Amino acid sequence: MHIIKRLLLFAILIPVCNACIEDVNLKDYDIEPKMVLFCYLSPMFDTTGVFLTNSQPLLSSNTDLIGVLTNAKVEISNDSINWVAFTYYSPSERYVLPLTDFPIEEGKTYYIRATSPGFDEMISASCKVPYFRNIPISIDTQLLVEEYSKSIMFNFTWKDYAGEQNYYYIPVYETYEDYYYEEDKYINVLYSNPIYNETTHDYFFSDEENDASILKGNYSLWIDENPNKGYDTLIFNFVQMDKIAYLYWTSLMRYTNSIGFMGVVEPVLLYNNIENGYGLFSAFVFKTYRFILKDESLEEF
Repeated sequence: MHIIKRLLLFAILIPVCNACIEDVNLKDYDIEPKMVLFCYLSPMFDTTGVFLTNSQPLLSSNTDLIGVLTNAKVEISNDSINWVAFTYYSPSERYVLPLTDFPIEEGKTYYIRATSPGFDEMISASCKVPYFRNIPISIDTQLLVEEYSKSIMFNFTWKDYAGEQNYYYIPVYETYEDYYYEEDKYINVLYSNPIYNETTHDYFFSDEENDASILKGNYSLWIDENPNKGYDTLIFNFVQMDKIAYLYWTSLMRYTNSIGFMGVVEPVLLYNNIENGYGLFSAFVFKTYRFILKDESLEEF
Protein backbone atom coordinates (compact mmCIF):
# COMPACT_ATOMS: atom_id res chain seq x y z
CA MET A 1 0.00 0.00 0.00
CA HIS A 2 2.85 2.38 0.84
CA ILE A 3 4.39 1.73 -2.59
CA ILE A 4 1.09 2.52 -4.33
CA LYS A 5 0.81 5.77 -2.37
CA ARG A 6 4.31 6.79 -3.41
CA LEU A 7 3.54 6.08 -7.07
CA LEU A 8 0.33 8.10 -6.87
CA LEU A 9 2.20 10.98 -5.26
CA PHE A 10 4.83 10.84 -8.02
CA ALA A 11 2.11 10.86 -10.69
CA ILE A 12 0.50 13.90 -9.08
CA LEU A 13 3.77 15.80 -8.83
CA ILE A 14 4.60 15.44 -12.54
CA PRO A 15 1.97 17.94 -13.83
CA VAL A 16 2.63 20.22 -10.83
CA CYS A 17 6.34 20.38 -11.66
CA ASN A 18 5.63 20.85 -15.34
CA ALA A 19 3.35 23.78 -14.52
CA CYS A 20 6.32 25.58 -12.98
CA ILE A 21 8.28 25.60 -16.23
CA GLU A 22 8.43 28.89 -18.11
CA ASP A 23 10.75 30.68 -20.51
CA VAL A 24 13.67 32.43 -18.86
CA ASN A 25 15.63 35.39 -20.17
CA LEU A 26 19.13 33.98 -19.88
CA LYS A 27 20.81 37.36 -20.21
CA ASP A 28 19.18 38.42 -16.94
CA TYR A 29 21.15 35.59 -15.31
CA ASP A 30 24.40 36.41 -17.15
CA ILE A 31 24.20 33.12 -19.04
CA GLU A 32 25.78 33.72 -22.42
CA PRO A 33 26.78 31.20 -25.10
CA LYS A 34 30.47 30.32 -25.12
CA MET A 35 32.78 28.96 -27.78
CA VAL A 36 33.14 25.18 -28.06
CA LEU A 37 36.40 23.83 -29.46
CA PHE A 38 37.35 20.27 -30.36
CA CYS A 39 40.85 19.40 -31.53
CA TYR A 40 42.83 16.16 -31.42
CA LEU A 41 46.56 16.36 -31.97
CA SER A 42 48.49 13.45 -33.43
CA PRO A 43 51.79 13.21 -35.31
CA MET A 44 50.22 10.33 -37.26
CA PHE A 45 47.89 12.72 -39.13
CA ASP A 46 48.97 14.89 -42.05
CA THR A 47 46.68 17.76 -40.97
CA THR A 48 45.51 19.15 -37.65
CA GLY A 49 41.82 20.09 -37.63
CA VAL A 50 39.80 22.24 -35.24
CA PHE A 51 36.00 22.21 -34.98
CA LEU A 52 34.66 25.44 -33.47
CA THR A 53 31.05 26.23 -32.63
CA ASN A 54 29.02 27.94 -29.89
CA SER A 55 27.34 26.44 -26.87
CA GLN A 56 23.59 26.15 -26.35
CA PRO A 57 22.57 26.98 -22.74
CA LEU A 58 20.31 24.32 -21.30
CA LEU A 59 17.40 26.68 -20.54
CA SER A 60 17.52 28.47 -23.87
CA SER A 61 14.88 28.06 -26.55
CA ASN A 62 17.06 29.66 -29.26
CA THR A 63 17.98 26.39 -30.93
CA ASP A 64 18.62 28.13 -34.25
CA LEU A 65 21.58 30.04 -32.80
CA ILE A 66 23.90 27.06 -32.62
CA GLY A 67 26.30 26.64 -35.50
CA VAL A 68 29.88 26.53 -36.78
CA LEU A 69 31.91 29.69 -36.21
CA THR A 70 33.48 30.50 -39.56
CA ASN A 71 35.06 33.89 -38.89
CA ALA A 72 37.15 33.09 -35.81
CA LYS A 73 40.89 33.37 -35.30
CA VAL A 74 42.34 30.04 -34.20
CA GLU A 75 46.04 29.71 -33.37
CA ILE A 76 48.41 27.04 -32.05
CA SER A 77 51.85 27.21 -30.45
CA ASN A 78 54.52 24.92 -29.02
CA ASP A 79 55.92 27.54 -26.63
CA SER A 80 52.91 29.84 -25.91
CA ILE A 81 54.94 32.71 -27.43
CA ASN A 82 55.05 32.14 -31.18
CA TRP A 83 51.67 31.35 -32.73
CA VAL A 84 50.62 29.86 -36.07
CA ALA A 85 47.11 30.47 -37.46
CA PHE A 86 44.68 27.87 -38.82
CA THR A 87 42.75 28.39 -42.06
CA TYR A 88 39.02 27.78 -42.24
CA TYR A 89 38.13 25.04 -44.76
CA SER A 90 34.42 25.22 -45.59
CA PRO A 91 33.88 21.74 -47.15
CA SER A 92 34.72 20.06 -43.83
CA GLU A 93 33.63 22.98 -41.62
CA ARG A 94 37.00 22.84 -39.88
CA TYR A 95 39.97 25.07 -39.27
CA VAL A 96 42.96 23.20 -40.70
CA LEU A 97 46.75 23.37 -40.50
CA PRO A 98 49.00 20.91 -42.39
CA LEU A 99 51.75 19.22 -40.39
CA THR A 100 54.21 20.48 -42.99
CA ASP A 101 53.47 24.00 -41.72
CA PHE A 102 53.29 23.08 -38.04
CA PRO A 103 54.66 19.65 -37.03
CA ILE A 104 53.22 17.72 -34.08
CA GLU A 105 55.81 15.73 -32.15
CA GLU A 106 55.59 13.10 -29.43
CA GLY A 107 56.43 14.31 -25.95
CA LYS A 108 55.85 18.00 -26.66
CA THR A 109 53.30 20.33 -25.07
CA TYR A 110 51.08 22.44 -27.32
CA TYR A 111 48.85 25.43 -26.71
CA ILE A 112 45.74 26.56 -28.57
CA ARG A 113 43.63 29.72 -28.44
CA ALA A 114 40.69 31.19 -30.32
CA THR A 115 38.79 34.46 -30.55
CA SER A 116 35.62 35.21 -32.48
CA PRO A 117 33.33 38.22 -33.07
CA GLY A 118 30.45 38.18 -30.62
CA PHE A 119 32.44 36.53 -27.83
CA ASP A 120 34.13 38.71 -25.24
CA GLU A 121 36.58 36.12 -23.93
CA MET A 122 39.41 34.27 -25.63
CA ILE A 123 39.33 30.52 -25.10
CA SER A 124 42.52 28.53 -24.60
CA ALA A 125 43.89 25.14 -23.61
CA SER A 126 47.04 23.03 -23.59
CA CYS A 127 47.94 19.37 -23.88
CA LYS A 128 50.98 17.12 -24.14
CA VAL A 129 51.35 14.55 -26.89
CA PRO A 130 52.14 11.12 -25.40
CA TYR A 131 54.99 8.94 -26.64
CA PHE A 132 54.02 5.82 -28.50
CA ARG A 133 55.35 2.88 -26.52
CA ASN A 134 56.04 -0.27 -28.53
CA ILE A 135 54.30 -2.69 -26.23
CA PRO A 136 54.11 -6.38 -27.19
CA ILE A 137 50.51 -7.45 -27.75
CA SER A 138 49.31 -11.04 -27.68
CA ILE A 139 46.00 -12.27 -29.08
CA ASP A 140 44.41 -15.66 -28.71
CA THR A 141 41.16 -16.74 -30.32
CA GLN A 142 38.23 -18.90 -29.37
CA LEU A 143 35.38 -20.11 -31.60
CA LEU A 144 32.03 -19.77 -29.85
CA VAL A 145 29.11 -21.76 -31.28
CA GLU A 146 25.59 -21.02 -30.07
CA GLU A 147 22.26 -22.32 -31.25
CA TYR A 148 21.70 -19.70 -33.94
CA SER A 149 25.05 -17.99 -34.31
CA LYS A 150 28.81 -18.33 -34.39
CA SER A 151 31.45 -15.90 -33.27
CA ILE A 152 35.17 -15.64 -32.81
CA MET A 153 36.36 -14.23 -29.50
CA PHE A 154 39.64 -12.32 -29.70
CA ASN A 155 41.35 -11.97 -26.32
CA PHE A 156 43.89 -9.12 -26.22
CA THR A 157 46.65 -9.03 -23.61
CA TRP A 158 49.48 -6.54 -23.15
CA LYS A 159 51.71 -5.29 -20.33
CA ASP A 160 51.45 -1.65 -19.42
CA TYR A 161 54.52 0.50 -20.00
CA ALA A 162 56.09 1.10 -16.59
CA GLY A 163 56.99 4.39 -14.92
CA GLU A 164 54.34 6.69 -16.42
CA GLN A 165 50.59 7.07 -16.66
CA ASN A 166 49.19 5.41 -19.78
CA TYR A 167 45.73 5.29 -21.33
CA TYR A 168 44.68 2.94 -24.11
CA TYR A 169 41.87 2.50 -26.62
CA ILE A 170 41.75 -0.19 -29.33
CA PRO A 171 39.22 0.19 -32.18
CA VAL A 172 38.78 -2.81 -34.48
CA TYR A 173 37.79 -2.31 -38.13
CA GLU A 174 35.40 -4.44 -40.15
CA THR A 175 33.67 -4.14 -43.51
CA TYR A 176 30.15 -5.15 -44.41
CA GLU A 177 27.88 -4.82 -47.41
CA ASP A 178 25.24 -2.10 -47.39
CA TYR A 179 22.74 -1.20 -50.07
CA TYR A 180 23.44 2.14 -51.80
CA TYR A 181 20.09 3.40 -53.11
CA GLU A 182 21.38 6.19 -55.33
CA GLU A 183 23.40 3.78 -57.46
CA ASP A 184 21.19 0.72 -56.88
CA LYS A 185 24.02 -1.53 -55.71
CA TYR A 186 25.72 -2.93 -52.66
CA ILE A 187 28.92 -1.31 -51.44
CA ASN A 188 31.49 -2.22 -48.80
CA VAL A 189 31.21 -0.04 -45.70
CA LEU A 190 33.99 0.27 -43.14
CA TYR A 191 33.07 0.63 -39.49
CA SER A 192 34.81 0.17 -36.16
CA ASN A 193 34.05 -1.12 -32.69
CA PRO A 194 36.45 -1.02 -29.73
CA ILE A 195 37.63 -3.94 -27.65
CA TYR A 196 35.81 -4.34 -24.35
CA ASN A 197 37.30 -3.85 -20.89
CA GLU A 198 35.59 -6.39 -18.63
CA THR A 199 37.10 -4.83 -15.51
CA THR A 200 35.67 -1.36 -15.99
CA HIS A 201 32.77 -2.37 -18.28
CA ASP A 202 33.70 0.19 -20.92
CA TYR A 203 36.20 0.53 -23.76
CA PHE A 204 39.08 2.37 -22.13
CA PHE A 205 42.14 1.15 -20.27
CA SER A 206 44.27 2.87 -17.65
CA ASP A 207 47.22 1.94 -15.42
CA GLU A 208 46.37 4.45 -12.69
CA GLU A 209 45.52 1.74 -10.19
CA ASN A 210 48.46 -0.53 -10.99
CA ASP A 211 51.47 0.61 -12.99
CA ALA A 212 53.09 -2.00 -15.27
CA SER A 213 50.08 -4.29 -14.86
CA ILE A 214 48.75 -6.82 -17.35
CA LEU A 215 45.79 -5.37 -19.23
CA LYS A 216 43.17 -7.45 -21.00
CA GLY A 217 40.32 -6.82 -23.39
CA ASN A 218 38.19 -8.84 -25.79
CA TYR A 219 36.39 -8.45 -29.06
CA SER A 220 33.68 -10.65 -30.61
CA LEU A 221 33.46 -11.07 -34.37
CA TRP A 222 30.14 -12.51 -35.46
CA ILE A 223 30.38 -14.80 -38.48
CA ASP A 224 27.82 -16.31 -40.81
CA GLU A 225 27.68 -19.20 -43.26
CA ASN A 226 28.41 -17.08 -46.33
CA PRO A 227 31.45 -18.75 -47.99
CA ASN A 228 32.31 -15.57 -49.91
CA LYS A 229 32.76 -13.55 -46.77
CA GLY A 230 36.23 -14.09 -45.40
CA TYR A 231 37.24 -13.78 -41.77
CA ASP A 232 40.95 -14.22 -42.21
CA THR A 233 42.27 -10.91 -40.85
CA LEU A 234 41.50 -8.56 -38.00
CA ILE A 235 42.70 -4.96 -38.39
CA PHE A 236 42.90 -2.63 -35.40
CA ASN A 237 44.55 0.53 -34.06
CA PHE A 238 46.49 0.44 -30.81
CA VAL A 239 45.81 3.95 -29.49
CA GLN A 240 47.70 5.54 -26.62
CA MET A 241 45.97 8.75 -25.51
CA ASP A 242 46.65 11.49 -22.98
CA LYS A 243 44.78 11.73 -19.69
CA ILE A 244 42.65 14.59 -21.04
CA ALA A 245 41.12 12.38 -23.74
CA TYR A 246 40.70 9.52 -21.26
CA LEU A 247 38.80 11.71 -18.78
CA TYR A 248 36.59 13.13 -21.52
CA TRP A 249 35.64 9.80 -23.10
CA THR A 250 35.02 8.02 -19.80
CA SER A 251 32.81 10.91 -18.62
CA LEU A 252 30.96 10.78 -21.95
CA MET A 253 30.41 7.05 -21.44
CA ARG A 254 28.97 7.67 -17.96
CA TYR A 255 26.78 10.45 -19.33
CA THR A 256 25.45 8.22 -22.12
CA ASN A 257 24.66 5.45 -19.64
CA SER A 258 22.89 7.86 -17.27
CA ILE A 259 20.45 8.94 -19.99
CA GLY A 260 18.88 5.50 -19.99
CA PHE A 261 17.81 5.92 -16.36
CA MET A 262 15.49 8.84 -17.20
CA GLY A 263 16.89 11.26 -14.66
CA VAL A 264 16.77 9.00 -11.60
CA VAL A 265 20.57 9.03 -11.21
CA GLU A 266 22.99 11.82 -10.44
CA PRO A 267 23.75 14.03 -13.48
CA VAL A 268 27.14 13.48 -15.10
CA LEU A 269 29.32 16.41 -16.11
CA LEU A 270 31.43 16.00 -19.22
CA TYR A 271 35.12 16.62 -18.71
CA ASN A 272 36.22 19.93 -20.22
CA ASN A 273 39.72 21.43 -20.48
CA ILE A 274 38.90 24.61 -22.46
CA GLU A 275 39.41 27.77 -20.41
CA ASN A 276 36.54 30.29 -20.80
CA GLY A 277 34.70 27.83 -23.05
CA TYR A 278 33.84 24.20 -23.60
CA GLY A 279 35.19 21.27 -25.54
CA LEU A 280 38.39 19.26 -25.73
CA PHE A 281 42.01 19.80 -26.71
CA SER A 282 43.87 16.52 -26.37
CA ALA A 283 46.40 14.28 -28.08
CA PHE A 284 47.00 10.65 -28.97
CA VAL A 285 49.35 8.40 -30.91
CA PHE A 286 48.66 5.06 -32.53
CA LYS A 287 49.85 2.26 -34.79
CA THR A 288 47.76 0.02 -37.02
CA TYR A 289 48.10 -3.76 -36.81
CA ARG A 290 46.59 -6.77 -38.49
CA PHE A 291 46.09 -10.16 -36.92
CA ILE A 292 46.07 -13.05 -39.40
CA LEU A 293 43.89 -15.89 -38.17
CA LYS A 294 45.47 -18.61 -40.32
CA ASP A 295 48.70 -18.67 -38.35
CA GLU A 296 47.67 -16.26 -35.55
CA SER A 297 50.45 -13.84 -36.45
CA LEU A 298 50.46 -10.12 -35.62
CA GLU A 299 52.15 -7.48 -37.74
CA GLU A 300 52.13 -3.73 -38.32
CA PHE A 301 49.85 -2.72 -41.15
